[in-house]
Amino acid sequence: MTYEEFLKLTKNNLKRFFPESFQERKVEIMEVLKNNNIKLQGVYLPGTKSYTSVPLLYLESYYQELEDGKKLEDVWQKIAQDYQKCQEAEISIDGISSREWDYETIKKSLTVYVRNAQENIDFLASCPHEIREDLALVYGFHVLVDGEKAGSAIINYDRLRWLGVSEEQLKQDAWENMKQSNPPCFLDLQDMLAKMYSDELGDVKAGSLEYLEDVDPNAMMYVLTNSN
Repeated sequence: MTYEEFLKLTKNNLKRFFPESFQERKVEIMEVLKNNNIKLQGVYLPGTKSYTSVPLLYLESYYQELEDGKKLEDVWQKIAQDYQKCQEAEISIDGISSREWDYETIKKSLTVYVRNAQENIDFLASCPHEIREDLALVYGFHVLVDGEKAGSAIINYDRLRWLGVSEEQLKQDAWENMKQSNPPCFLDLQDMLAKMYSDELGDVKAGSLEYLEDVDPNAMMYVLTNSN
């Protein structure tokens, strides 16, 4: 079975593996453009006002399970189970549930992410961004899933319209938040590499010595990064 056939069959048959509460919803499959112009196929079931967020499950790994010999009905059952778990996950910012979010809530968690500009041309067309040299700066926010797992979301133009703020306001607030929560700093390159390639006891990790030996201890080299 080809991947395209799997996608078509999944769209037409997946809903029968969901409980009655999902039966009025439609199964949709959409192509999502990820970092570095990677394109993935995701399934989601819109059509309810009970949730402010709608999960999107990427299907590539499920197709691989099918290729590895798993029965198609078992794959669909697992997709349905995983989707329901994601739907019920509690997504929050500073303890505030996504069901109660507004811009003022998201504003507290705004940040700036760096992407390769050349490798993300199509992706950048869908979201507010700035270009600095060969880098693209995009905007998003941090969340907590079920109170413990860290997550993040990029703000695209659709989400920006939902938030009801201008692109200029978004950028201003994101940069102001970065200055407060994750200020820039310079680190000595040798010190930074030593921390990266050393364990908790200060011993060099296996296989890391070659990287440290490449650094001239007399060279005055620094890295501009963030403090957190």
